[in-house]
Amino acid sequence: MADQAKNAQDKDDIATLREELAALRSVIDGLGPSAKAGARVARDAASHAADSAQARAREYGEAAAATVRDSVHTHPLVSLGVAFIAGALTALLLRR
Repeated sequence: MADQAKNAQDKDDIATLREELAALRSVIDGLGPSAKAGARVARDAASHAADSAQARAREYGEAAAATVRDSVHTHPLVSLGVAFIAGALTALLLRR
């Protein structure tokens, strides 16, 4: 008798588990489209952030190049001396 009661309880537990799994599967299936939409939004935001960072980096690079160009035009001999010293130091470091 005890075995029959235990078997009946096990069957009830298995049936309940199946119902809960079916409900969980239904919830997960419903999340699919919204998860894809969320991933798409995140991808678009990351792409926009990368484009913005690239544009800022380009602007900073162009500004730095303009500053160097102005310095070279304003002080050509100093620029030549700095370039010579930088080249000599590089040669010394590479020789070792």
